[in-house]
Amino acid sequence: MPLEFEQQPKESDKAFAAFSMYLNMGPQRSTAAVAKKLAKSDQLIRRWSSRWQWLDRVAAWISGQIAADKP
Repeated sequence: MPLEFEQQPKESDKAFAAFSMYLNMGPQRSTAAVAKKLAKSDQLIRRWSSRWQWLDRVAAWISGQIAADKP
């Protein structure tokens, strides 16, 4: 089973690429910015975000980063 922030089973390469872009945007991330950069509709990106639980996956990634920084 992949980690939450890795590509998920049945998640398309395009949806995962969009999530990766979203994740790497840092605190200013937004689905609208991803849609604009990828020239995709806002609706599609919001649908991918919901279906593939981007907020939860980002939170998992952030938690992992914080845990890795602790001595």
